[in-house]
Amino acid sequence: MNAIASSIDRNSIELRLEGAELEPFRQAWAAQRRDGDGSRTLLKCARNFAAVDLHSLPPFVRQRLDVVPQMIALIGDRDWQLEDEPRADLLAALRYFVDPDDLIPDQQPRYGLLDDALVIDIAIRARHHEWLAWQEFDRFRRELRAKGDFRPLDREQWLAARRELLQAGMRRRPTSRYGDSLSADRFHRERHSYVNGHDRDPPFGIH
Repeated sequence: MNAIASSIDRNSIELRLEGAELEPFRQAWAAQRRDGDGSRTLLKCARNFAAVDLHSLPPFVRQRLDVVPQMIALIGDRDWQLEDEPRADLLAALRYFVDPDDLIPDQQPRYGLLDDALVIDIAIRARHHEWLAWQEFDRFRRELRAKGDFRPLDREQWLAARRELLQAGMRRRPTSRYGDSLSADRFHRERHSYVNGHDRDPPFGIH
């Protein structure tokens, strides 16, 4: 008993939510799904996020809300062209974020954005494959631009090159969870072979 008591941190409480406990947040998220391009939501979301004092929030809330600018960037990324279903899911989470009178009113000190953080977390988990792929695409695109290559790079070009690299890695040896990273240098060398009209072979021989 003493050993157990001595391991307890009296200044923190770990709360785990799963299954039925998360259902109200899933329902609130689903209720925000609607038609429309979401441009007004993105503008309002950017303004609301700029007004949030992240440093005053508990770490759990701060860490989840910290991805809001990236969510806005992903939804509005013309190069990536997010598909309708993941777009609707992520927009619904941002609509919830800008609603001041949600499950926990936003004006509540410190914990008014706890529910917003949970809804954002649920949305990101639901679309984590798309989220991780876009993050890698965005890093790669910034690397290309840093090397002076400002030509358009779309989702299909990048995915084709990524698939070829992953397949090559699988043939050579076991890879990490996401395989080798697609370097900007390699893509830059091969890029001349790809033309938007597909009248030449795409990068790395993908057909």
